[in-house]
Amino acid sequence: AAGRGTGGTVGILVHHVSMLLLVHLPDGKVLGIEFHDAMGGGKPEDLVLVLLDAERDGGGKPVAAGEGTEREVAGCVERYGMTPTVFLDSLGMFEYGGGGYHCVHMSDRDIEVFKKRGMSVVTNPGSNTKLASGIAPVRRFLDEGINVAIGTDGPSSNNCLDMFKEMCLVFSLSNIREKDASSVDGLDVIKMATVGGAKAMCLKDCDVLAVGKCADLIMIDMHQPNMQPENDIVRNLVYSGSKQNVKMTMVNGKILYEDGEFFIGTDPETIYREAAAIKTKLMADQ
Repeated sequence: AAGRGTGGTVGILVHHVSMLLLVHLPDGKVLGIEFHDAMGGGKPEDLVLVLLDAERDGGGKPVAAGEGTEREVAGCVERYGMTPTVFLDSLGMFEYGGGGYHCVHMSDRDIEVFKKRGMSVVTNPGSNTKLASGIAPVRRFLDEGINVAIGTDGPSSNNCLDMFKEMCLVFSLSNIREKDASSVDGLDVIKMATVGGAKAMCLKDCDVLAVGKCADLIMIDMHQPNMQPENDIVRNLVYSGSKQNVKMTMVNGKILYEDGEFFIGTDPETIYREAAAIKTKLMADQ
């Protein structure tokens, strides 16, 4: 597959690999490719070839995932003698930055690659717990100065796609891994869920609320049992916040949700019916 953005090109040639690849084009668009089969067969040169001329002309930046389960990592080591991160770095994938999703099973060398290349980690604790993949070493990432963001993964491996749940899981699982009830501070988690994600996705115009940046925000209803008393708003949000507390959602200045009503251009009931029909068809085809 190949894509062309203003000021440069990004070319990709792939042969089965268990990862997601996001390439940021200079015109602001994102080219996304999904690969499967746990670092499967083929010669290394057939696996992933990325031509990052776009970076030289204005900012193409790949983000790859390949450190989810022990099986994926072990399969790559067995075939190529390197972990997915080190292997992809050897192919020049991270010459211009990028990052990884999950990052549960990371070696010291993997972490050095992330630091050297200025890469980001996108942790997905809900997915990792459902699939029993393990717990990402979030505290170490922070100590090493690696940017950390929070993701949900897809509905097949998470279901609820709830960022409040993910925030709670980040600090809870980190505490279990480190055997330290204060391993990750609530403010660190808020940063991961907001500015950390924006940085990982190269979204420089919507990372914080400031004059000249996109008005991307949510309004939280604090007058709910789970948010009272208002002792520490940051900790309230991370430790006890819920998607049910979201009163309003705004994207680039446009209200898409407010007080239980959606303004997305499509009737939610239509979406529900179509989803149910797709589910019925899938079940019938099994």
